[in-house]
Amino acid sequence: MKLSLVTLLLASSLCFGEPLEVCSFNIQFLGHFKNRDDAALANLVKDYDIIVIQELVAPPENGTYPDGSSYNSDVQSKSFFDEMGGQ
Repeated sequence: MKLSLVTLLLASSLCFGEPLEVCSFNIQFLGHFKNRDDAALANLVKDYDIIVIQELVAPPENGTYPDGSSYNSDVQSKSFFDEMGGQ
């Protein structure tokens, strides 16, 4: 039986009596990527357990499509995820 990360977090939250903090936002509405303060955004959401980012259309990491062709990470998307990971 597979358990999802969300299921495990919810179970943990119930067992320890701690609330599960979830944040969701549409990154499109936070300004053009070249003018956005990723460090400030990362600091704003650092205390949430789960963060859902909608409309992130450029990949933050290099990868491979199902047909085997590769794609490269987007510099601005990678920068955003690097800031999020550093918090």
